[in-house]
Amino acid sequence: MAPVPAAVAPQAQGAPEPPPGPVLRVHPVGQGDSIGSILGTAGVPRADVAALVAEAARLHDLSRIKMGREVQLTFDPSGSTLLALRYPLDPERDLVVEREGQGFAARQEVTPFEDEVVGISGVVEGTLWDSARSAGLPADMVSTLAGIFDWQIDFNTEVRPGDSFRLLAARRTVQGVGSRIVGLAAAEFVNAGRVHRALRFDDAEGGTAWYTPSGERMARAFLKSPLAYSHVGSGFNLKRFHPILKSTRPHWGQDYGAPTGAPVRAVASGTVQFVGTRGGFGKHVRLVHSDRFGSSYSHLSRYAPGLKAGRRISQGTVVGYVGSTGLSTGPHLHFEFYDRGRPVDYAKVEVPRGEAIEGARRPAFEGLRDQVLPRLLSVDGTAQVAAFFAHEGGAGRHGGFVR
Repeated sequence: MAPVPAAVAPQAQGAPEPPPGPVLRVHPVGQGDSIGSILGTAGVPRADVAALVAEAARLHDLSRIKMGREVQLTFDPSGSTLLALRYPLDPERDLVVEREGQGFAARQEVTPFEDEVVGISGVVEGTLWDSARSAGLPADMVSTLAGIFDWQIDFNTEVRPGDSFRLLAARRTVQGVGSRIVGLAAAEFVNAGRVHRALRFDDAEGGTAWYTPSGERMARAFLKSPLAYSHVGSGFNLKRFHPILKSTRPHWGQDYGAPTGAPVRAVASGTVQFVGTRGGFGKHVRLVHSDRFGSSYSHLSRYAPGLKAGRRISQGTVVGYVGSTGLSTGPHLHFEFYDRGRPVDYAKVEVPRGEAIEGARRPAFEGLRDQVLPRLLSVDGTAQVAAFFAHEGGAGRHGGFVR
């Protein structure tokens, strides 16, 4: 049966016609689209395009619009004059550029949202990535989880089935959009029976850092791995059979299997000692970290731009990209660590503990810990709302979490 159209009240005789309203046109961003092509196709004059883009640049570079998002254009009733542009920056914020006099004015518009804290937990079965995703952690937060313990666990070599994790995470619900995990407040990772826990807390410089429950900073002098989470190949071995030379020879380091182009990080701050090709190592970078320690990175496909001998770099700086130059059977990183010039097993290097929270900041940290840690320890196998973490006025726009 065909639906019956709704009755329309007859218009009173002599009543004026309602004035025509503005015209809305929605343009999905496709492959190869630019803001210029979208506005040009919509008939916006070049002068208006230039003025709009210049004004928007105060808040966002419209040359970087992303495929899959939508550009909303509002025109006057005739459809000839652009009145406003709206573009989503993220699920919580829109860029709005409106005509104002002879030009345009740009602003950000925040969509109302609420934050709450939820518990997430899981056990590693197969890979950490798959297990964390199955537990409800989005891809970017899996990387965040690994980054928290970057100085304590080599997620390329040390994670095993049966390891477990539990987290306190910020879940943000955006009006009309839905919910997503946007940050972490506390984390626990049990690796081979050893428990690692971390809490977020404002550091002395006004930023935010991760600390152990005893108040020691998680960050230490040396990262556990030069790669940020990849599959690993052969490890430190004094009698390794070389696959190309067909002979048994010492393997002074760690081989990390990774795709060509994966970024390679300096495990510690230091000075670049050598950049160039070195025999079977192929493209090779060597760093000096102190009078005692050094490291090297080999078989690179290319070096980081601007890297040269004598340059000072900080921990985590990209020094090059995974490749297969030199004596190599496939893309991988060969990493070596030196103690007084001699190669040593990096996994056995003793690293000093992180800086501890002291003085006037200590009571605030202990108050946060005593509030958050019991909640973390109460997380079991189910996601559970723990809306306890009020932060300067409670849930809302700021929420107390940053990625």
